[in-house]
Amino acid sequence: QVTTDCFAYGVFIGMALAARRNEHMYLTEIVGTLSPETRRLFEIFSRVVVFIVAMFMIIFGWQNFLNDMGSYRMPSLIPLGYYTIIVPIAGVFIAVFDVEQLVNGLKNGFGSSEPLVAETHHE
Repeated sequence: QVTTDCFAYGVFIGMALAARRNEHMYLTEIVGTLSPETRRLFEIFSRVVVFIVAMFMIIFGWQNFLNDMGSYRMPSLIPLGYYTIIVPIAGVFIAVFDVEQLVNGLKNGFGSSEPLVAETHHE
Protein backbone atom coordinates (compact mmCIF):
# COMPACT_ATOMS: atom_id res chain seq x y z
CA GLN A 1 0.00 0.00 0.00
CA VAL A 2 2.80 2.42 0.85
CA THR A 3 4.58 1.69 -2.44
CA THR A 4 1.40 2.40 -4.41
CA ASP A 5 0.98 5.71 -2.60
CA CYS A 6 4.59 6.74 -3.17
CA PHE A 7 4.34 5.73 -6.82
CA ALA A 8 1.22 7.84 -7.42
CA TYR A 9 2.63 10.89 -5.67
CA GLY A 10 6.03 10.43 -7.31
CA VAL A 11 4.55 10.24 -10.81
CA PHE A 12 2.50 13.42 -10.48
CA ILE A 13 5.12 15.45 -8.64
CA GLY A 14 7.67 14.28 -11.21
CA MET A 15 5.31 15.40 -13.97
CA ALA A 16 5.07 18.87 -12.43
CA LEU A 17 8.85 19.10 -12.04
CA ALA A 18 9.37 18.01 -15.65
CA ALA A 19 6.93 20.69 -16.78
CA ARG A 20 8.85 23.24 -14.69
CA ARG A 21 12.12 22.29 -16.34
CA ASN A 22 10.48 22.22 -19.77
CA GLU A 23 11.52 18.57 -20.15
CA HIS A 24 8.12 17.01 -20.54
CA MET A 25 6.71 16.55 -24.03
CA TYR A 26 9.00 19.11 -25.63
CA LEU A 27 10.06 18.71 -29.25
CA THR A 28 13.58 20.11 -29.07
CA GLU A 29 14.70 19.01 -32.53
CA ILE A 30 11.66 20.46 -34.27
CA VAL A 31 11.66 23.74 -32.35
CA GLY A 32 15.34 24.28 -33.00
CA THR A 33 14.77 24.30 -36.76
CA LEU A 34 12.00 26.90 -36.75
CA SER A 35 12.38 30.56 -37.61
CA PRO A 36 12.19 32.94 -34.61
CA GLU A 37 8.64 34.09 -35.44
CA THR A 38 7.37 30.54 -36.01
CA ARG A 39 9.15 29.33 -32.88
CA ARG A 40 7.51 32.07 -30.80
CA LEU A 41 4.06 31.03 -32.07
CA PHE A 42 4.85 27.36 -31.44
CA GLU A 43 6.09 28.09 -27.91
CA ILE A 44 2.96 30.11 -27.09
CA PHE A 45 0.67 27.46 -28.60
CA SER A 46 2.37 24.59 -26.75
CA ARG A 47 2.16 26.41 -23.41
CA VAL A 48 -1.52 27.21 -23.94
CA VAL A 49 -2.17 23.51 -24.61
CA VAL A 50 -0.27 22.52 -21.45
CA PHE A 51 -2.23 25.12 -19.48
CA ILE A 52 -5.54 23.69 -20.74
CA VAL A 53 -4.46 20.18 -19.75
CA ALA A 54 -3.45 21.50 -16.31
CA MET A 55 -6.91 23.05 -15.94
CA PHE A 56 -8.49 19.69 -16.80
CA MET A 57 -6.29 18.05 -14.16
CA ILE A 58 -7.42 20.61 -11.59
CA ILE A 59 -11.14 20.52 -12.40
CA PHE A 60 -11.62 16.81 -13.04
CA GLY A 61 -9.00 15.78 -10.50
CA TRP A 62 -10.88 17.73 -7.83
CA GLN A 63 -14.18 16.10 -8.84
CA ASN A 64 -12.50 12.69 -8.71
CA PHE A 65 -11.02 13.52 -5.29
CA LEU A 66 -14.47 14.43 -3.94
CA ASN A 67 -15.96 11.19 -5.31
CA ASP A 68 -13.09 9.15 -3.90
CA MET A 69 -13.64 10.47 -0.38
CA GLY A 70 -16.63 8.12 -0.26
CA SER A 71 -14.58 5.07 -1.29
CA TYR A 72 -12.15 3.31 1.00
CA ARG A 73 -9.08 1.10 0.62
CA MET A 74 -9.19 -2.22 2.33
CA PRO A 75 -8.14 -3.20 4.95
CA SER A 76 -6.93 0.22 6.16
CA LEU A 77 -10.24 2.02 5.37
CA ILE A 78 -8.30 5.09 4.21
CA PRO A 79 -10.39 7.15 1.79
CA LEU A 80 -9.12 6.90 -1.81
CA GLY A 81 -9.27 10.68 -1.96
CA TYR A 82 -6.03 10.86 0.03
CA TYR A 83 -4.30 9.25 -2.93
CA THR A 84 -6.08 11.04 -5.77
CA ILE A 85 -5.71 14.56 -4.32
CA ILE A 86 -2.26 14.67 -5.92
CA VAL A 87 -3.83 15.04 -9.40
CA PRO A 88 -5.33 18.52 -8.86
CA ILE A 89 -2.30 19.56 -6.78
CA ALA A 90 0.02 18.62 -9.65
CA GLY A 91 -2.33 20.45 -12.03
CA VAL A 92 -1.95 23.63 -9.98
CA PHE A 93 1.84 23.35 -10.03
CA ILE A 94 1.89 22.67 -13.78
CA ALA A 95 -0.41 25.65 -14.45
CA VAL A 96 1.72 27.98 -12.33
CA PHE A 97 4.97 26.80 -13.94
CA ASP A 98 3.41 27.09 -17.39
CA VAL A 99 2.25 30.67 -16.81
CA GLU A 100 5.72 31.50 -15.47
CA GLN A 101 7.34 30.11 -18.63
CA LEU A 102 4.88 31.94 -20.86
CA VAL A 103 5.39 35.30 -19.12
CA ASN A 104 9.19 34.92 -19.06
CA GLY A 105 9.20 33.81 -22.69
CA LEU A 106 7.11 36.75 -23.82
CA LYS A 107 9.30 39.19 -21.88
CA ASN A 108 12.73 37.72 -22.54
CA GLY A 109 12.23 35.44 -25.53
CA PHE A 110 11.92 31.68 -25.62
CA GLY A 111 15.48 30.44 -25.31
CA SER A 112 16.79 26.99 -25.86
CA SER A 113 15.65 24.31 -23.45
CA GLU A 114 19.06 22.68 -23.72
CA PRO A 115 21.32 23.21 -20.70
CA LEU A 116 24.28 25.42 -21.36
CA VAL A 117 27.53 23.50 -21.55
CA ALA A 118 30.68 25.34 -20.60
CA GLU A 119 33.13 25.49 -23.44
CA THR A 120 36.57 24.11 -22.78
CA HIS A 121 39.54 25.51 -24.60
CA HIS A 122 42.41 23.18 -25.26
CA GLU A 123 45.81 24.74 -25.80
